[in-house]
Amino acid sequence: MTDLRIAILAHAHPAFSKGGGEILAQRSFAQLRERFGRATLLAALPRHVPAAVSLFSRDERIVPYDRDEFLLNAQGYDPFLGTGSDEALFDAIADLCAERDVNVFHFHHFFGLGTNAAAALRRRFPRAAFVLTLHEYLAICHQHGQMVKRNSRQLCSRAAPVDCHVCFPEHAREEFALRAALMRQMLATFDAVTAPSAFLAERVSAAGLSEAVRVIRNGTSDPGPEAFGAGDHDPAGDLPQDLPRSFAFFGQPTPYKGIDVFLRAALAFLEREGAAARFAVFGCDAARVRAMPECQDLLPGLDRWTGSLLFHGVYDPEAVVAHMRAWGFIVVPSIWWENAPVVVQEAFLARRPVIVSGIGGLREAVTHGRDGLHVRPNDWMDLARTFARCTQEAGLWRTLQAQVETPRSIEAMNDEFAALYRTILAR
Repeated sequence: MTDLRIAILAHAHPAFSKGGGEILAQRSFAQLRERFGRATLLAALPRHVPAAVSLFSRDERIVPYDRDEFLLNAQGYDPFLGTGSDEALFDAIADLCAERDVNVFHFHHFFGLGTNAAAALRRRFPRAAFVLTLHEYLAICHQHGQMVKRNSRQLCSRAAPVDCHVCFPEHAREEFALRAALMRQMLATFDAVTAPSAFLAERVSAAGLSEAVRVIRNGTSDPGPEAFGAGDHDPAGDLPQDLPRSFAFFGQPTPYKGIDVFLRAALAFLEREGAAARFAVFGCDAARVRAMPECQDLLPGLDRWTGSLLFHGVYDPEAVVAHMRAWGFIVVPSIWWENAPVVVQEAFLARRPVIVSGIGGLREAVTHGRDGLHVRPNDWMDLARTFARCTQEAGLWRTLQAQVETPRSIEAMNDEFAALYRTILAR
């Protein structure tokens, strides 16, 4: 059986960027290294990190970060075409991987490095396996891969040069046609393209970029017994009585994640029902929310309900399950399609039902009435009504919580990836 010597290439490292894709890539790498003894993580250093330029000397493209983990100087990335112009970076990656005798290159995302990175590496490693996992719709949509109209926050259901030009008039129709052609060429470079949700795979196919996207669902890490309270493994256990009346948002403070939708719904509930429930935001502090343009009209309400609406700031991803234990419902009110958000799996690890926007990958991840509830996207009134239902409908939380299943593990996900690697190498 062929030994697997795997390089995981990610658009960022979770030490500097807390998104789900980079967290998943790092966790996958750690488990693969434990399993096979040979794995390498190569993560681009995002431009928004203050040291993204100064960390590297003039001719330096890679710096060691931790055991078998390296940071990449990704300043040559073109955010529109998705290409990388720094051939020296590709050479440095190839040299490092040659030293480590890598035979599998697994890209999580392609931005930061570039759509042409795999082709450059394949010239040096013609017999290696190349796999790409997509985590959003960036191959289709220039709007941060969100498939949301640039100025209206309306959901977008297709990508075509005319539609895209209307969103981005600074780019001609021909530029979007070129971008799509480059994306098709890039996807064809890989031996296999995977997606964590069927919805994403279908969207890539509908856009004419690839007909052969394989669905391999994300896995997550076991938080260990310390994350669970006594009796909480048993749905009939003795739990705090106010859990069905508590709601928490976990995530990055961006409008696309729907943080303003969550806050509007929470304030509407509190204005109507009084302090009949408690709400929390994990991922940013109150000062940052107050500075968001989308939240300016909410400031009087935020001042009035400081005792019922709490802000907990940035949290350690490794402690997220423990944080979720203190809340009854986890709320994911994203206004974009999402794909397979890690926060849903973390909530299920915490054995908590999830309230989500009923679209895209969220609709696929949470079953309405079984392990959570769906609300209309970008509709704070519908979310406020759902908060009221959860606090007033006797037994609803217990029913949903009892049906939450443990999500698949990182090991199970990597089982599928390892089988895929071996199949490619055998060819």
